[in-house]
Amino acid sequence: MKLMDYLSDEQIVMDLKATTKIEVLKEVADFAYGKGLIPDGNALFRGLAEREDLISTGIGGGIAIPHTRYPGPEKLFIILARSKKGVDFDALDGEPVFLFIVIAGPESADKEQLKILSRTARLLKQAEFRDRLLGMETPADVFGCIQEEEALF
Repeated sequence: MKLMDYLSDEQIVMDLKATTKIEVLKEVADFAYGKGLIPDGNALFRGLAEREDLISTGIGGGIAIPHTRYPGPEKLFIILARSKKGVDFDALDGEPVFLFIVIAGPESADKEQLKILSRTARLLKQAEFRDRLLGMETPADVFGCIQEEEALF
């Protein structure tokens, strides 16, 4: 199971406009709806916001992995979004988040989502890889960078 199975360069936001946690979740939900990944952007937003209310998905090191399962999407998908300025996301280390990997899918995809969460966390533990992702200039570059890194695993 690879991230590339759930992500395309069409699902990458290079520069989020959002400046707050709620704005990030809303912008990503609207983006997913605009790309036709989901039938209802508000449902995705609510699912992500409810998950964040439990505990922040900001894992530290400038990374957050917001995720949810809810009725609506037909299959699991990933959106990768970057913020050049960083967003206070209540991360575990108290630092701003620059890279958001949003994982969403149907309620039936719980095991699949856990595997993707685990793989994402493992990949992003590497500071050099995170820095490369943040330095990329186009969605195709980001996608290629992830593809290269996954080939090593």
